[in-house]
Amino acid sequence: MTSEQEEFIKTLKTIKDYPLDKTKDIEYFETLEQRYPQLDLVEAIKKFAAYKLDKPLTKKSNPRSQMNDSFKNYTEWGTCLKKLQLVKPANQKSASDLEYEAYQEMIKRRRESGLIQPRS
Repeated sequence: MTSEQEEFIKTLKTIKDYPLDKTKDIEYFETLEQRYPQLDLVEAIKKFAAYKLDKPLTKKSNPRSQMNDSFKNYTEWGTCLKKLQLVKPANQKSASDLEYEAYQEMIKRRRESGLIQPRS
């Protein structure tokens, strides 16, 4: 079980009257990961658990279906989305590096064409 799955299960335990089944809920976590790859499932389940404080589950509730509906809404609303982690590859230059190189190339061409005279 991953740390995310552990946190997910831990949060499910806090939801009053949630019919916890670790095996079923870990499988459901994996289904939700595939269904909503852009969603931070731990953040989303915490939001769902907070919602259930005001709208508790009843005997007739279908909690996994409610969870799915909530996660679909979170995706549509742009909440609980994974944070982008932009990683620059080691061999890729930054925009400022590219600008500096272009500036240096421009100066070099102007010197070669005689537009810029070397300092004395």
